[in-house]
Amino acid sequence: MLNISVVVVCYNEEKKIAECIQSIVEQSYPADSVQLIIVDNESTDGTRDIIRSFTKDYRHIQLVTNPERNIAKSRNMGILASRHEKIAFLDADCIAPPDWLYHFATGWMLYGQTTRSLAAVGGSNRPPIDKSRFYRALDAFLDSYLGSHGSVQGRHFQADKRVPHLPTVNVMYDKAILQRVGGFDAGCGNIGEDQDLSFRLQDHGYGLMYLHRAFVLHRMRDHWWAWLKNMILYGKGRIWLFKKHPKRIQLHLLMPAAFAGSVLFLFLEPVRILWIIYFTLTLISSLWNTWQKKCLPLFPDVLLLYLITHFGYGVGEWMALFIKRPKPQYLDPS
Repeated sequence: MLNISVVVVCYNEEKKIAECIQSIVEQSYPADSVQLIIVDNESTDGTRDIIRSFTKDYRHIQLVTNPERNIAKSRNMGILASRHEKIAFLDADCIAPPDWLYHFATGWMLYGQTTRSLAAVGGSNRPPIDKSRFYRALDAFLDSYLGSHGSVQGRHFQADKRVPHLPTVNVMYDKAILQRVGGFDAGCGNIGEDQDLSFRLQDHGYGLMYLHRAFVLHRMRDHWWAWLKNMILYGKGRIWLFKKHPKRIQLHLLMPAAFAGSVLFLFLEPVRILWIIYFTLTLISSLWNTWQKKCLPLFPDVLLLYLITHFGYGVGEWMALFIKRPKPQYLDPS
């Protein structure tokens, strides 16, 4: 049985952190093989009190404090505090099913034998569709190529497969390999640190395996304005990643920037034609997604999600061109 350290980074998550921790302590996996590390970025609400209430009842839970609101640095602090050979990451607004760690462990034992230099296994993150109409629409939207930008986030794949990226919302790494490549780049701050790590792992010849059974429920941004702001942040992260890894530039991921920028030129006939083509394609995709998911009444919501996501992502890409990121700050391999 693998020994696993689970790392959760949080800031002002008093409404969600208890369910997240509870889902980890209630895993079907043997408790004596699990260490839970909560890295708190000095929350100003009741988050820390909730965490401390758990540390009193569960000896394998440890609270670590990072005074700097830097997710990448907090993840590195989790690595340093871990005492096991495998390190799983789960976001504080997620709930892990009882067999989450079991699927990670069995997946590692299976693919560690066949996948060359396996560095990580991970799964998807899905919104809890029973909570709201917005989440039901988001689930249909994300489970598509145009909705997920090719990522495994939000997807419902029916088979395991090798992938180019595993988001840290739901992943388990080999600790020795993490340390070997320098962990997370703290210069990335709060966005793009997981994809940067995926790029660097692959540059070193390591593989990443997606496990279709190892999904988690993710209480993502739950209304339109919050979702738009998050997409702007993701767009910034995409451009910063392309600046750092120019060989990884994918032209189709720059299309949102063209979409957002073209708003200023709608008076031109060719631009209006391109908008009509784009709107037609998203209309068809929205109909197809909702028909396939048997939720046609959500068609207008899914269509709006396409427009908001791509526009926000594009705005973020433009903004990132004028913002300089700090130099890389890696974990000391020693």
